[in-house]
Amino acid sequence: MDSNNIHLPEGKRLTKPKQLILEYFNNNRDHVTADGLFRKIKPLLPQVGIATVYRNLNDLASLGILKQLSYPGMPAFYELADRQHAHFYCEYCHQIYDITALDKAIEANRAYEGHYIKEVNVELRGLCKKCMVDYFG
Repeated sequence: MDSNNIHLPEGKRLTKPKQLILEYFNNNRDHVTADGLFRKIKPLLPQVGIATVYRNLNDLASLGILKQLSYPGMPAFYELADRQHAHFYCEYCHQIYDITALDKAIEANRAYEGHYIKEVNVELRGLCKKCMVDYFG
């Protein structure tokens, strides 16, 4: 998804902050909070404020360009909404990992018993391997 090829609805402009946000997600396949993204784009656009970042993330999520991931007690994370996939959430370090092993099963069941599946949300929770070693040897 190239920020130059984004078609926004009438009345929505591709502002410089929005363009930088989209460029970040095009170049980084990670899960980032608004605060984390703010720290990444602030050096590129010194006049940008945190409220602008929040507003643009929410706007892009409402348009279906970004996906918001929510976990209890944590700020929202964002990622590109360009593909359906599962997530693993580490309850200790709060990292989110894409689980690609389920991608084929998700796509194979897009039309399940005559139903059309528009969206899939598969979330696995537990301890990542780093936390397993760090906390439990």
